[in-house]
Amino acid sequence: MEEGRYGEVLAAYQAHTADGADSPALALTAAAAAARLGDLDLATMLTVAALDRFAAERDRLGWGRALNLLGAIHFERGAIDQADTCFGQALRLARESEDALLTARASNNLGTVADLRGRSDLALSLYRAALLAYQGLNHRRGIAETCHNLGITLARLGVLEDARESSRRAVGEAEALGERLLLALSLGGVGERSLQCGDLEHAGRALERAAQLAEEADDAATGAEVARLRAVLSLRREAYQEAYGHADLACVGAERAGSALVRAESLVVQALALRGLERPEEAEDRRAEAKAALESLGAIPLQEEFDTAWRALVPGGRAG
Repeated sequence: MEEGRYGEVLAAYQAHTADGADSPALALTAAAAAARLGDLDLATMLTVAALDRFAAERDRLGWGRALNLLGAIHFERGAIDQADTCFGQALRLARESEDALLTARASNNLGTVADLRGRSDLALSLYRAALLAYQGLNHRRGIAETCHNLGITLARLGVLEDARESSRRAVGEAEALGERLLLALSLGGVGERSLQCGDLEHAGRALERAAQLAEEADDAATGAEVARLRAVLSLRREAYQEAYGHADLACVGAERAGSALVRAESLVVQALALRGLERPEEAEDRRAEAKAALESLGAIPLQEEFDTAWRALVPGGRAG
């Protein structure tokens, strides 16, 4: 799974089920693969089936893991309230089962919801709890993912040096594991932190490497996020046509991956690029589309950041 061989995972699951060797654990693994391939309907079907099996078997830990995955699928779809409910239930079951790994995963996921909704203090608390649990397990993937998320929230709070350090740590953990997709995601975080610090040259190098890794792995979700960040970099360089092109690729990738959040953020960049290109009618139409997408997610801080960037960007002039 970590190397992006999602099609092979699904094929193996289908072979197992054809031989009558189905199990809720196998269904859950297949569901995670389907989600990464952007087939969220299949992922949901498999996860719900696993949930029912775990419930019938009175396997509370398995039930919690399935709820955590179902929450992640809801999050990708943009159904944030449902995601929050699933993650919360998963955390409760993890604590009851005294399972440190699921506790860490659910806490990390709840942190992403809190951050999206502008509850930065709660997000920090959840991420730090997840990080402690992952460190206790020496779970490098979890440490990298949580450090990546922590960097986003710290940057939003303006604590840029701590944010950069957290993102760098994510890269270090990913490099130690040798996982391309995780490294691409983590490098994207380093690139974004560099952008926020005004270091466009370093941001460009990090994002170029992230793009190469995402392309090698042919992962739509990671590729879309990296393309979005490259669009933001082009926007900062006032290369508005280039920014629009990268954002368009990000939108296509986000739709392929089923990621409502990346699509919404990519629409934001497109609107700003069109404003910079002095195409006011198209810019206003895309702005309305982006605002509607962000509002549907309840992404309060992203809405505020978009409004600030829109006001700062003088059509045909410099981005503020």
